Amino acid sequence: MRRVSHWFVALAAVVGLMQIAAWAADDKQMVKNPPYTHWSAFKPGTTVTQRERVRFPKGSDEADYYAAGERVNDTTYKLLEVTPKHVVVQMTIFEHGPGSVTEHAPVKITFYAMADKAHVFGGREEIEKFKEGEEEVKVIDKTVKAHFIDLVDIDGDETVERKIWESDEIPGGIVKEVKKTKKGNKVVAETIIHVLEFHVEK
Repeated sequence: MRRVSHWFVALAAVVGLMQIAAWAADDKQMVKNPPYTHWSAFKPGTTVTQRERVRFPKGSDEADYYAAGERVNDTTYKLLEVTPKHVVVQMTIFEHGPGSVTEHAPVKITFYAMADKAHVFGGREEIEKFKEGEEEVKVIDKTVKAHFIDLVDIDGDETVERKIWESDEIPGGIVKEVKKTKKGNKVVAETIIHVLEFHVEK
């Protein structure tokens, strides 16, 4: 499937793997890297936990495999280091199973302050629909002002409809994501990502 390289789509592409490459070649135009900008506004020790629910249609192999027909993962991000050139974020995934939770080994992600402009802002011309604006979104017990993007990406018989909200008030930036994947006219997966909790280090 054709990949959309806009930064907030890359952020949500794989559970928590919010990695955008920093390109060092002299002939590339470098711009501020949005994940770095979001994280560097906070102090080390700041954390955010997101829950991802992926719901599969009844009768599908995935629905039969996962309890209640949906896959549930929680991902906790912890800010470890902030420098003028990069931030380091630790990511730990908690996979929910039938009557169990599996904690995976934490990994570290380094976001550089600058990234290749083509990877930050490129890809819109390949998207069938792109809309953005401002909305208020409830996060736990508070309402935050969020910037959203609403897009549709079609590749062959596969269609991905995705809406993502981000806010400077939330560590890492991502507030919520709603995604629907179709094969032809059939929905094969519906994904919702939202913030479970966050802690801002003072």
